Amino acid sequence: MHGRIWLVAAVCGAFLLCADGARAGEGRNVPEAVEQAEALGKAVNWASSQARDSVVRVSSKREISIRPPTMPDDIRRRLQRQLPRGRTIPRELGETRNITRRWSGSGIILDTKGHILTCNHVLSGAEEITVTTADGQSLNATVVGTDEFTDTAVIKVEADGLKPSTLGDSEDLYVGQPVVTIGWPDGLDSAVSFGVVSALHQRFGAAPLEDFVRFDADVANGAAGGALINLRGEVVGLVAARMDGGAVATSVEQPVGPGQGASSPGFPAPSGGAMGGPVPQGGSGGPGFAIPIDVVEDILDMLKAGKPVERGFLGIYGKLITADIAKDLGYDSRVGTAVEKVMDGSPAEKAGLQKDDVIVSANGKELDNFQQLRMMLARAKPGDVFTLKVWREGNRRTIEVELGERPTR
Repeated sequence: MHGRIWLVAAVCGAFLLCADGARAGEGRNVPEAVEQAEALGKAVNWASSQARDSVVRVSSKREISIRPPTMPDDIRRRLQRQLPRGRTIPRELGETRNITRRWSGSGIILDTKGHILTCNHVLSGAEEITVTTADGQSLNATVVGTDEFTDTAVIKVEADGLKPSTLGDSEDLYVGQPVVTIGWPDGLDSAVSFGVVSALHQRFGAAPLEDFVRFDADVANGAAGGALINLRGEVVGLVAARMDGGAVATSVEQPVGPGQGASSPGFPAPSGGAMGGPVPQGGSGGPGFAIPIDVVEDILDMLKAGKPVERGFLGIYGKLITADIAKDLGYDSRVGTAVEKVMDGSPAEKAGLQKDDVIVSANGKELDNFQQLRMMLARAKPGDVFTLKVWREGNRRTIEVELGERPTR
């Protein structure tokens, strides 16, 4: 009994000493830079608190069949000659087996009706989808709409008390802007990471339509489908990938048995061109990439309604105006995009666009490259009219084009 009293007294004394030390520290001359850094930390804490409950884990599962390897015919014939008559060597070395594949990523709650935004590759052809909320609810989800062109998808759950996110404006993003990522790293609860926007309008061949925001905050496996937010707590991007030698998605393929490692189904190296199969990866790595929320908002109503996404179609191939191309064309500027080819029967051909035209601006917006025009078209609808300022052989003209519907492939 006396020992317990002594222990309590000792702990209380130590606490009072620490408290006195803390109070004494308050009188120290803390540099203004330290106070500013602490203020930034508090800003990050506040911003993440505004959005953290709106980010969920998205787990998906599907059954796949794995066929056994096949023995080459020449080796099989050679071995077959050594066997007694009547015995044969099978072509397939084993039996087809079914296994369960599980993936884990993140998602962003859009409204109280249960719509959740995520990346299309997180679903990975899932047959079952489970959503885990910040307060621990485990909910079954169904796919409502998907768009492979931008790697976006909307799923839906039935639940009360969901906290919708606040969507911001990615058009206002600038290089150097502080941003925060929120996601569910593999095997852990939701986590935040702080960094800055390092580049805008990035593309590396991961999806047909790309206009990525590049940022330097840590992106762990399981973060795909999570939120990129500004310091106001507004979602300005959908976290999609990171760069680890090649661009990879950051949903995680979870082990389903002893000795089976984790991998990330997603983006191949830039030369691959489109989203592919599982790519082995570590836990985190290079810079992250997010789909601008403005690009998502343009198609959100269609995704929620389960309708095919309609996009405007011009019908040209464009190229960057390099110094050599400008010289060949006799063009005294680097502004705009050069028309490399006009598709037969396209809205561009009907409107009179020609090869080697330079499209200087579209709807009053000056163009730096073809990517800008592609994304403007992707955010337009069939039937919209685009006003193009065009340079042709030293003369400038205005051409109006009524957009068609973008082919599915």
